[in-house]
This record gives sequence, structure tokens and C-alpha cells, in this order.
Amino acid sequence: MIKKIYFSILFFFFVLTVTAQWTNNSLQNTLVRDSSGTSEVTPLSATTSTGSTYISWFESFNGNYQLRMQLLDAAGNKLWNQEGLIVSDYPQASSLSRYDLKVDHNDNAVVAFQDIRTGGNVNVVAYMIDLSGNFVWGSAGISLIDPVSASGQAPVIGVTASNNIIIAWNAGGGSLQWVASKKISAAGNLLWGSTTKRIIDSTNAKKFTRPSIVPAGSDDFLMLYVQQTGSFPYTNTMFVQRYDINGDGAWPGSIQFSTKTTSFFFFPEAVSDLTDGMYMSFNTSNPLILGLNDVYVQHVDGMGNLWSASGSEAAVTTTNHSTTASLKFLFTRHEVWVLLKAQDSGQGMSGVTVQKFDTTGTALFAAAGVNVMPISNAYYEPYDFESTGNGMIIAFAENSGTTAKLLKAIKINYSGISAWGSGVVTVSSVVSPKLRLSEGTFHAGQVVVVWDDQRIDDGIYAQNIFDDGTIGPLAVPDLLAVNESFNLFPNPSDRLPVLKFITEQPGEITLQISDALGKTIYSNNILLNSPSNEIDLTKLVDVRLHAGIYFIELAGRQGKEVKKLVIE
Repeated sequence: MIKKIYFSILFFFFVLTVTAQWTNNSLQNTLVRDSSGTSEVTPLSATTSTGSTYISWFESFNGNYQLRMQLLDAAGNKLWNQEGLIVSDYPQASSLSRYDLKVDHNDNAVVAFQDIRTGGNVNVVAYMIDLSGNFVWGSAGISLIDPVSASGQAPVIGVTASNNIIIAWNAGGGSLQWVASKKISAAGNLLWGSTTKRIIDSTNAKKFTRPSIVPAGSDDFLMLYVQQTGSFPYTNTMFVQRYDINGDGAWPGSIQFSTKTTSFFFFPEAVSDLTDGMYMSFNTSNPLILGLNDVYVQHVDGMGNLWSASGSEAAVTTTNHSTTASLKFLFTRHEVWVLLKAQDSGQGMSGVTVQKFDTTGTALFAAAGVNVMPISNAYYEPYDFESTGNGMIIAFAENSGTTAKLLKAIKINYSGISAWGSGVVTVSSVVSPKLRLSEGTFHAGQVVVVWDDQRIDDGIYAQNIFDDGTIGPLAVPDLLAVNESFNLFPNPSDRLPVLKFITEQPGEITLQISDALGKTIYSNNILLNSPSNEIDLTKLVDVRLHAGIYFIELAGRQGKEVKKLVIE
């Protein structure tokens, strides 16, 4: 992920510590928005390069829904109005549909949703909001209307390597249903002009829906979508195509993503492999017991090659149901991780399972995966997980009665073993339904989780979780002094080098990587346990570097050291 530059880092952390809004009280958590008598629902979150968190939600107001947003800094402070920024109060339909929130390479938020501002028809609109809460694409955003469609909804967002925005959505007219897409520059220009790109079948034998987008090349993108045939609930077959800068197919034809089909209710969410391809986990049927739900993981590279015709089964079992909760690709470890909800055959009990694969599709844990939380009548609901550099923090809900839930977390190391001495930690001990949780990117030693909580009525709450399993205010890091200039080996290199240096004592130090233009692409604090240090950056930094000149900086309380790195 792109990382912005640290400036006056000691002052930065001092200010955050004085005014920090994160709490260590699991009965309180950080309130984003929960106004009594109104409903705040369907939150989404996205992490910036400095560890701030954009949060969007819909809020009921005078019989309508407003789209609002908030920005929390890394310490949990609200940076916008306490009530949140009203992005749109145009009229909504009576129900809410899926929408999307992403961060571009300049740390702007891009949000796309649907409303009925255009003659009562449901259509897609998109906004870009910067860190100061300014409307980059204007106060009304950009209306994305396919002129031949009667409606548009459930948009998804992709950000290309050139920082252009691809938005695709479900469109329809008459009995036809297709995927429509447009391309927008960061300045808000429609790069395909008035043209809407479509995946459509004019014979109506096939309906196309549920797109998912990942970047490829400098300005290409991959789009995975679902083809529906037959009668409801349809035969749902997944396809993928690479599209060029003009939105035209780069492969001779779309490729069937898997011989396995998925359910009508499943929405694909693909992740990039950072080398022009993508991974996805999907719900399907068990190959041996068709009455059981199962999960497969599949990969397609930038040339259209698949792992195999069907993909790889995530948790081989003939007794339990499995459904996918989240998927992550760990670039520096060359591993694909999938988080699963496991259920007994009657689906009255559940647990949490993880599986990981190498980049060829071979499962690296046991065939059934690692049982993180055993199936029980506590009924665990896994939501999301995130890599910290030495393990995975998993966020999940636990029922406490028929509907009330506690929010908990557990960390496992990369071998699948519990990494916290306390085992499971309670993130929110308020007994209330907790829905639609998302977990942000690991930054400054923490992840941030955001969720819909019904402790009053529907409201939006957030909480940080540190790498050691604690929650609460950020502490001032004890940044070390660097005694001697550090060395990079090898340099020049075709990859990130090993970093060697000496410190006075154990503690934390800031590592930053910038490109030749001064743009920071990675920055984080590192905990050191020894005065003499060797750090293999390929195992630490989850960033792909192209050939060129970069600068590696170590910052401590008595200054900083900078070295030039040449990637060949």
C-alpha cells in the first residue's frame, strides 16, 4: 500500500497521544455516529497510507437516507464534523443496496452508490472526497448513467496503477441484465467520454451481474463477473476478462474462472496478486456431498492462466458446511489466506477456520484447514482478518443468546498457532447485535475495525486492536537513536535488500521507503529486540517495487539516516 511521508514524527505522536480518542474500555468503544431515533447502517471503511480510516454509512433522515462519511486519524480522532460529512442527501429508494468505498493513490476516498435523483430511476453516482473533506468531483458527484438502461445499482470500484478509477455496476432494461462500466480520472473526467462499456447478451439467454475489479499493468484492469442462465436461482458461472486502457477486452475472449458454479447470493470480491493477476475465494457446493456448502480459491494471472479448471478446495470435509468470510494475499510471503465460517451439518453451530495456499494453489495447512475456533453453539461469525507482519488478527462475533453478540479477536502466527497469551480478546463486550464489520490495513502497530452496532438502535462504532491484543490509546513510541549508518545488501538489487544497523537498546524505530520523486510508498514503526539488527525487507514490506531509484530512511529520536537503493 502507498505510504505517505512521516514529518516531525515525535510531535505527531505526541499530539495524537494527548487527544487520542481510542478507548481501552470494551463497554464503550469509539463512537463514530449513533444518534438516538435514527438509524446509521451499512458502514464501509478504507485505510489511508498514514493509518487514518475513512468510514461511510447511510443515515435515516426525514424519511430518506443520507450518505455520510467520517475520517478518523490513527489515534481515533474525528477529523471532520462530529455528526459526519453529509456526502449526499439526494432521495434514496425505500431500500439500500450494496455500494463500495476505496482509497486512491493520493489518499482520497472514492465512494460509489445508487440513488433516485434522476427522474425516480435508481442509478449509480460516485464522489471523491479528499482528506480535508473537500468534494473533488463537485458537490453533486458524478452521475454514472448507462443511457440504454432503466436502472443501475450495486457499484464496485477499482483503482488502476495510473490512479484512474473504474466503476462497474449491475444495469438492466426490460428483461435484459448486464454489467456496465465507466472510467474516471482523478480529476473527475470521463476517460471513455460518453461511452459506457457493457457485458451484455442481446438474446437475453444470459444475464451478467456482480462484477469485481482489480488493477493490471499500468492502466489495465481485470474484471470478474457472474453469468446467470436458466431460471431463478439460476446457474451462476463466473468469468474473467482483462480490459485495456480503452476498456476493450485484451484477451481473445472471457475465461471461465472455474468449472464450479456459485450461489445466487454470493458477490465476488477479488484481490490483486500485485503482478497483473488476481485471487478470489468463492462459495460453491462440496464435490462429495452436494448438500454441503464449500469454498474454493482460484487464481488467474495477467495472461489468463488459471491454477486449474476448478481451483483449490479450501477446507476438505464431508461433514461440515464452509463459507468464505475474507481473502488476503501476502505478497512478501507468497501466500494466499482464506478465512472461513465452518458450520455443522444442521447449521445450528459454527466455528472459525483458516487455510493458506502457495502461489501454485497447493494448500499449506492440513486439508481441512486450521480450526481457530472450534464449531460450538456459541456460534462464531468470522468477519475479516489482516496480516500484521508476524501473524493474522481475526475479528469475529460471538453470540450471547439468540441475537446479541460480543465482538472478539484472536491472533494466529503464520503457522496457524495462537499468538496471544490470553488467546481470545474481547473488543466490544456490549451485548448487542454487531453487523457488517470490516478490518483495516495494519499500520502503526494496530488494525482498526468498524461495524454496525445495535446497542441503542443502529449506529456505527470503531475500535483499534494492537498487535499484542490490547486496545486503547496510542502510546508515544520510544524511537531509538541510530548509532551508525546502516547498510543495504545487496545494492543494487532486483528485490528489497537486507538492512543492517546497530541501535543503543531495544525499542522502536521508523522505517520509510520513498521513490525518486519523494513519494513515500512504505512507512511503519518496527520493534527491535537487539542492538545488532539484520532485517530482510522482502519479509517485512508488503510492497512491490519496480526498477528504479528509491531511498531507505531510518528515523530515531536523535535524527535519521538515509541510503539510496537501486532496484534493477
